[in-house]
Amino acid sequence: MRARFAKAQARLHRVCADRLADSIGSFQSPGCQPVHDLKLLIDRNLQYAGADGTFMTDAIGVTFFCTDLKSADRGDVFEVGCERFLVERVIEDDGHAITVQTRAHT
Repeated sequence: MRARFAKAQARLHRVCADRLADSIGSFQSPGCQPVHDLKLLIDRNLQYAGADGTFMTDAIGVTFFCTDLKSADRGDVFEVGCERFLVERVIEDDGHAITVQTRAHT
C-alpha cells in the first residue's frame, strides 16, 4: 500500500512541477558543479506580514522542487536567462518544494 501511495505522490509532484513552473534556470553553489534545467517558480511580489499589517518587499521568491535540487543556502545563486538571484534564506520547506528569499544580483 505504501509503495503505491509513494508512486502516486511522486507522479503528482512531477505533474505539478511541469504545470506550475514558470521558468527554467540553473543553480550554482560555491565550490560545486552547477545544476542546469531546473523548473522554477519566480515570485516577484513577496509580502511580509507583521504586527503592523502586510508590506510589499523588494525580495524575490524562488521555488524549486526537492526532486530536482535538495537544498539552497545563503550565498547560492539561481540564474534564469540573464537574471541572477542571490539566495538570502529559506522561507519554506515542506519536503516537496522549497521556497527561498533572494535578491536580484548583478
